[in-house]
Amino acid sequence: MDLYLRPHSTARSHDAERHNRDLEEPEKLEPEVLNWYSERCRPKGESLSLRNCRLLKKDGRFDVEMESGIIQSVLPHDSSKLQDSDIDLKGAYLLPGFCDSHVHLLPGGERLRALELEDIDSVKALAYKVKNFSEEHPETEVLRVYDLEPGVLETQEARHQLDKMVKDRPLVILSPDLHTLWVNTKALEDSELFRCLRPLPEELSELKVEDLIELDSEGFPTGELREPQCYFLIDGALREKYPTSPKERVATLKAAVRHLNSFGITTVHNMGLALPEEDVELVYLAQELERRGELSLRIHSSYSIVPDRYMLGDIKQAASLRDKLIAYGEGKMSWTELRDELADTLASFEDSPRYKKTDSPPSNFYSRGNMSHLTPYRDLDLPEAPTDSTLAEKLTMNAVKLFTDGVIRQGTAYRSDADSDPVFASEELKRVVALADSLSLQVRAHAIGDKAVGQMLDAVAHARRKNRGTDNERGHTVRHRVEHIELCQTDDIPRFKQLNVVPSMQPLHYNPYPDEFYDEVSQDMWDHAFPWQSLKQKGALPAFSSDWPIASCHTLEALRQAISRKPCPPSYLDQSLSLEDAVEAFTRKGAEAVHAEHRVGSIEPGQLADLVVLTADNLDKAEVALTILAGKVVFSRSSTASNVPKPTVCS
Repeated sequence: MDLYLRPHSTARSHDAERHNRDLEEPEKLEPEVLNWYSERCRPKGESLSLRNCRLLKKDGRFDVEMESGIIQSVLPHDSSKLQDSDIDLKGAYLLPGFCDSHVHLLPGGERLRALELEDIDSVKALAYKVKNFSEEHPETEVLRVYDLEPGVLETQEARHQLDKMVKDRPLVILSPDLHTLWVNTKALEDSELFRCLRPLPEELSELKVEDLIELDSEGFPTGELREPQCYFLIDGALREKYPTSPKERVATLKAAVRHLNSFGITTVHNMGLALPEEDVELVYLAQELERRGELSLRIHSSYSIVPDRYMLGDIKQAASLRDKLIAYGEGKMSWTELRDELADTLASFEDSPRYKKTDSPPSNFYSRGNMSHLTPYRDLDLPEAPTDSTLAEKLTMNAVKLFTDGVIRQGTAYRSDADSDPVFASEELKRVVALADSLSLQVRAHAIGDKAVGQMLDAVAHARRKNRGTDNERGHTVRHRVEHIELCQTDDIPRFKQLNVVPSMQPLHYNPYPDEFYDEVSQDMWDHAFPWQSLKQKGALPAFSSDWPIASCHTLEALRQAISRKPCPPSYLDQSLSLEDAVEAFTRKGAEAVHAEHRVGSIEPGQLADLVVLTADNLDKAEVALTILAGKVVFSRSSTASNVPKPTVCS
């Protein structure tokens, strides 16, 4: 095996994204798409032949034939069969298309057009960046900034410090992990949250955010809020006051899709960020992108579960939406009927008890309003679907997403070596998981601390017992998931295999020792921090992902991280993976996580033709050369690069 990926620096891993800045704006990417394999060269009948490629774990070179989006054959290379319309890969490696099992599509698309900070360690440096960005974007109503490390702004002075940078427009700044938000006074005023909050209103107490909103000595917000369920009090209201048009939102999703394609990603599992209405909106936007012929990504999405009195209704709403998508796929619902159902669902949030406004402030704060940018979808006059739509193959929503804890750096992770609290009481989480399981909905649970991981495994074990009869009727158990697993008790590691639970993890979330993670976590837990190899040895190789835009979606960088990881310190367990295991974690394991391994995730006849071609020559610095979805090239790197294989196409 001579395919070797040399470890590269991955400090927050945005370097690769900055390097590919020209790929982030759709209008700049368009001329490069298919620049190797032009429309005039595409064979009739939507067939595609890749010749002279290498495959992982196989000796020799191969020819791969595709037709109608399906792999037809994988045979030893025969140079005599090379035709002008074929792509000669000249020994380049061909892998299954990468599956990123945890992304946030719409926030990722928004981030591509926002200000990203790098190594900002002082208020002065932050002010310089923010002021320049503000002056360069005078038309932008809400200024959004990403990647500010906690500690730069003073907790009690945050909004005052930001007011000196921008006073006349809302300024919203997020930490790299999206678990802390800082805002100026204008943002607080526009969200109607600039009032004395002592004591906290009943709605805020129900959401358990008492310790997540920083207040000054008089009880007014200081401008620092932690965790999505808390800071959406502001973000939701700002989206209501400053709505973006459906056209802009479609462009945002398109930018995200194209960006992911450029890293060889053909499938994603989209994760909600505690806004159910945004999860429905994503489905609507994906349908519109497909109508335009621009949905070059398979999306297995989820529906957010909000930890309040209405959460069981969230689960039933998720099942209803899932059933509508299935009905469309089975031909029982037309394109127009599906579109109208989605629009009506979006509009119905206005009447949801969760969002009902009261006559006197404070109203129900959570995601207050946040509807005015959604209701226009109901009145759009959109053309009919194309006759060759493959939306049913590209879009599903068979899952619900919830948070069981926060993050380690902000002290909100639920862990045994710190004083912390869960988001859900144990019996409450058991009810949620059992109901979702009974409806055949996968539960995707954010769980970073070891106690949160154990709590979720206990909830799944409870669902397995309670729904044993249902499992027998459907012939399988739902593969529920635990997302992140930065800490895990030794006894819980074998439970993933025993309970058929998918560990979903992110290589680029791991940073080499020493760093703040190990300063925060007690030493007796270091062995099973980010336990990739321990899980693999117990029969539960993780499904890998990026958590983009929280970390880079550069899959090859993540692979390098996974195989080059060293024990911290050297005497501790080695949690690195082999190259073969790391590739499987980014391909087949992602497919298994959504019960799709029979359709995608490997290179063999009968599988969907979702593939990625790597650059040839010295593969220790491999890049993505081609990304192929359903037998069509959806991304190709510039052919001017010296180490990129130049396929043969017709003249």
